[in-house]
Amino acid sequence: RNALLAGVSVTMAGFAVTLLCVGVAAWLLGLPVPLLIVAFVPGGVEAMAAIAFLLGLDPAFVAARHLARLFLLSLIMPIWAQRALGR
Repeated sequence: RNALLAGVSVTMAGFAVTLLCVGVAAWLLGLPVPLLIVAFVPGGVEAMAAIAFLLGLDPAFVAARHLARLFLLSLIMPIWAQRALGR
């Protein structure tokens, strides 16, 4: 029961962050909300680009956004882990 509650909580938090980022990006960039949802939702680069293609959205934008996310995470996570572990 605790694991289910934790899973639902994390999923809802991720969904809320995604919607917040989509709203800000749509307002600042003037891009279509469906495109931004596919670009911001967590998932693999190739899968999300394929979904964008099937929905008639820009797969290059979606792939670039996911690659940027992965690149930034690969830079930030080691720094965060080093600070969290106190090394």
